[in-house]
Amino acid sequence: MTDSTFPITMQNGIHIVRLAECIVKNLSPEQIGPEIVYLIDQEQDPKLILDFEDVQYLSSASLGMLLMINNSIEHQHGQLILCNLNRRAQDLFALTKLTLKFTICKSLDEAHARFQ
Repeated sequence: MTDSTFPITMQNGIHIVRLAECIVKNLSPEQIGPEIVYLIDQEQDPKLILDFEDVQYLSSASLGMLLMINNSIEHQHGQLILCNLNRRAQDLFALTKLTLKFTICKSLDEAHARFQ
């Protein structure tokens, strides 16, 4: 997707979105989510890593965005991995039982390894 408002990189057939870069550009979940869903919908069996490094806070809109992306990924028979969540985000995911819905890795390298 060349006209994306934020960088989406590709490594070994895996799309990577560094959410901190989206935050720096003051993009809201309402802007990020549809772009990622558009990207996912263009592929068969999409692979996506959302990197939360340097993301300090998750809003309810962010959680909604993640669920929307996850539903799209599941519909396309793809895989989504979240990585580098801080302690607060990890606790939120555990409390809301979202750990049952998402694959979460500690690092970007670990997330890459899960696809192999």
